[in-house]
Amino acid sequence: MKKQNKVKTIVDAKLKDTTPKEDWQKNRLEACSSCKFNSDNKDDLSLTDLAKVALNGGKSTCLACGCGLQDKTHSKTEACGLEGKPELGEMRWNRIEILTSTSDKVDILNGSSENYNFDLVKKDIVYEIGRIEPKQKVNISFSLKPKYGVKIYDLDVKAGCSCTVPEIKTIDGTKKVDLVYTSGSGRGVVVKRNTVKYKINNQEYTFSVLLKGRIV
Repeated sequence: MKKQNKVKTIVDAKLKDTTPKEDWQKNRLEACSSCKFNSDNKDDLSLTDLAKVALNGGKSTCLACGCGLQDKTHSKTEACGLEGKPELGEMRWNRIEILTSTSDKVDILNGSSENYNFDLVKKDIVYEIGRIEPKQKVNISFSLKPKYGVKIYDLDVKAGCSCTVPEIKTIDGTKKVDLVYTSGSGRGVVVKRNTVKYKINNQEYTFSVLLKGRIV
């Protein structure tokens, strides 16, 4: 599984009306409004900061990643500019969907975006579940949304161990998968791999969904 070409994603976003209309974008902008990396909240902008703002036409800019806030928050494929930068602080909002390349024929929707971020990393869907307690239940939900009018069939999800229980549902042609993971009694790093298989036009596709975190 591969992501849609980044250039195409950016061009598509630039051609859209990014005026905040949906609640999810308004919530993102609200979260950004009090962030110290919002250019509007910084009095003394460095030359680098000024260059980032200039590239966005003088509009509100995320200084952590350089993107214009209105454009960035409007894109469901984007995550908070603090993604991958834990040394700068915690993310304020998460990615809602992943657009894949033409050959994959499905996009992936994050049904748990209010609580967990996900991304496509080296062909795997990775959920960052953060710091959790022993014996804690973590509920993850994602959907496979077919493209080009194709139909998904023979969807199967195999959990890597008995600590994760998968459930598959079909809603308006979209295949939804719920994963319920229960952490163990020990402490340390957690990486749980779940294998997803499905067929389209008699061709089988496979990818993994990883849950990554730490039991503390």
